[in-house]
Amino acid sequence: MGRSVLRALILVGTFTAGTPALAQISTDQARTEADQTSPRDRVRGLPTLKLRFDFGTIGEDFFVTFTSRFFWNQELWGFGLALPLRFRVKDFDPDDQDDHLGILRKEDWDEPTDFFRLLRYVYFGQSDRQGPYYVRLGDIEELELGHGTIVYRYYNGFDLDRWRAGLLLTGRTRLFGAEGVFSDLGRVNSDVGLVGLRTYLHPQVLFEAPIDKNGDGIYGGEGDEPKGGQELQVGFSFFADPTAPIRLNRTPGEDLNGNFMLDDGEDSNGNGVLDPVRILLDDERHAIVEDRRFVGALGTDVHYRLFEEEWLTITPYADFNKLIHGGTGLGLHLGVRWQSTFQTGLAPVSFDARTEYRRTSGDYEAPYFGMTHEIERFDSPPGSGVTKLEALRRARDLPWRNGYFISLVGGMVPHVYGGIEYVDRGPNLSSLRLSLQLKLPYDFEVETFYYRFNILGASDLFGLDDRTALLARVQIPIISVFGVSGEWVRVFRAGAEGAGYEAVDAWNVGVAVSLTL
Repeated sequence: MGRSVLRALILVGTFTAGTPALAQISTDQARTEADQTSPRDRVRGLPTLKLRFDFGTIGEDFFVTFTSRFFWNQELWGFGLALPLRFRVKDFDPDDQDDHLGILRKEDWDEPTDFFRLLRYVYFGQSDRQGPYYVRLGDIEELELGHGTIVYRYYNGFDLDRWRAGLLLTGRTRLFGAEGVFSDLGRVNSDVGLVGLRTYLHPQVLFEAPIDKNGDGIYGGEGDEPKGGQELQVGFSFFADPTAPIRLNRTPGEDLNGNFMLDDGEDSNGNGVLDPVRILLDDERHAIVEDRRFVGALGTDVHYRLFEEEWLTITPYADFNKLIHGGTGLGLHLGVRWQSTFQTGLAPVSFDARTEYRRTSGDYEAPYFGMTHEIERFDSPPGSGVTKLEALRRARDLPWRNGYFISLVGGMVPHVYGGIEYVDRGPNLSSLRLSLQLKLPYDFEVETFYYRFNILGASDLFGLDDRTALLARVQIPIISVFGVSGEWVRVFRAGAEGAGYEAVDAWNVGVAVSLTL
């Protein structure tokens, strides 16, 4: 079969109050996040073992999958271990003849860095990154830094066949803070998709007069920190893709299946229609990169908490960013964030909304490090055979454009949570995200997600083609620690003949056992 190159583009609605980001994860990660890192489902202080047996498909082949997970999460530290084993029980054309022991899926265990997946994650510090420090090694999911105009919903694990162990660092005081990320410690010199740092300052703190808030006669001592002083925040960012592909191998030759590959723009059969773009792939079915360049993103941002009460917070913000890729690459963002939390008799209800206007040059992308960055680095949009950097350079002469960003996420945690997001980047560049998660009595769960990009117009908002990713999943408890589940997902992978990335469907049905030790 064509080996999957990119992890499933799946969002599962695992939110916290005041956090608008949806988790973006693969089929395996959807379960991992719900079991290990979701603030709603995490059982702190209790080590938990989960075993799962599945039967389903990846592309055209059938697999039996056994996954064991162990995780232990505390308030200020936690770790998760995982051992996923996929056994290919039916191999349709094209054949895979090199599986381990003739049955164990080779692509999962053919690189040294693949063994890092055994340690899914380890973290120290407050897991919502709101404490004085936070360090995480392993998978990085739903990463949003600042106002999300440069890094928004970034996830480092889209490649089903290539595990990436990233590093996330956060430090905070009342006066200043910093957030840093490195997407792949295993490929420092070869294929790092994101590295960078954002720092920020609360200038008002510099002008605060010491107070004796707790009445102990000591001004400015422990317990005397005022509630205010952080309404104004000024930030500075620098992020980069230091090994961004700019040109892929699209020269004539034979691909791995012996099919002749043609130059771009050739009409091989003389029917007046140009042949589709073909890219050459290596032995692991990753695109062969002929040339790479450094791409950077510089930004400055400011926000002011205009109104703050328990039931509503209003925060206007402004960002100005510059993409360093050899063109103009300028973008201005003006927005307002609306957050609301209130109590009900059943559970807290929270909502987080954003309204944002954008004015950008034609060769500007926002966010540059978004949910699909690890796909778009090689293929933007999927199926085009054009890298993201190459596409931006081709857009240098396009006029400035207006755009907007609207999102609303919220619900009653943990019973129901969902979201809607629409991004207008210009003609044929809009995207739509919808998600809903229900957690009903007796641990009955339903999850749905729909994501569509490069929307052509109002009539193109919904469809099932190579511009759509989705998830539908249901989990049904049986007795005690046993349950069954089924899911249907749409994932992206490299085309069998190197024709960029294509969407394929996969489904799984399984039985799970969960033991709290």
